[in-house]
Amino acid sequence: MGRAYLTIDDGPTEITDKILDYLLDIGITPVLFFVGTQVELNYSQAINAVRRGAFIGNHSYSHADFNKLTESECIIEIEKQEMILEKLYHDAGYERKYKLFRFPYGHRGGENEVRLQEFLYYKKFNRIDDRKISYKWYIDGGYNRAMDVYWTFDFQEYRLNTEKEFTLDTIKDSIHVSTDVATSGLLLPNSYDIVLMHDSVKTNEVLPDYYKILIEYTRNRGVTYMNPCFLTRNNVPLNCYFYS
Repeated sequence: MGRAYLTIDDGPTEITDKILDYLLDIGITPVLFFVGTQVELNYSQAINAVRRGAFIGNHSYSHADFNKLTESECIIEIEKQEMILEKLYHDAGYERKYKLFRFPYGHRGGENEVRLQEFLYYKKFNRIDDRKISYKWYIDGGYNRAMDVYWTFDFQEYRLNTEKEFTLDTIKDSIHVSTDVATSGLLLPNSYDIVLMHDSVKTNEVLPDYYKILIEYTRNRGVTYMNPCFLTRNNVPLNCYFYS
């Protein structure tokens, strides 16, 4: 079937270590998009994630809705988290080789979107290597040219916390969707995807080990999770030893 990068938003939390234990044990290196306030609350877990080889991205300082912020407020959210991540890597004793950013909720700044993309370019953020993602909606939406890291499939497992009609079976059904018109399933032949999962204690209370269940379900149906590969702002490949 297809190949995918695994990205995980909203950490670190109390279960980040357990998520990494599982993923690294089966050979999956994730990209973790950390929120600044969460790093401050769970600094030891953040340090551990860096030292264990996960790639840490910027998911803003407070997980604000960028569509509701001014341009300057958006930049403050990004730069404040950049300072935290620089300190995190310094304290962990590791070089920070890649700078990645994901907008909270996927909201890319509304009327400020173009200027924020220019800001990320100017600040030399890296792109994830999405050159083999071929979904029409992804290309038409310009995601293959943007400086932020979007996704092609969202498990949406966070909805288990609040929506009674949203179940594990709902997620499994979404994995089997076979269309490239909207957010696709993961089982299209020869597909390339950026998968979104969330680091959530509440989800783990509702469905214990949800991350294991979802990853094993997709792997058992032919999804191969790739080692992360990145591009410079000028699309020069970096770290692309597994991308073929």
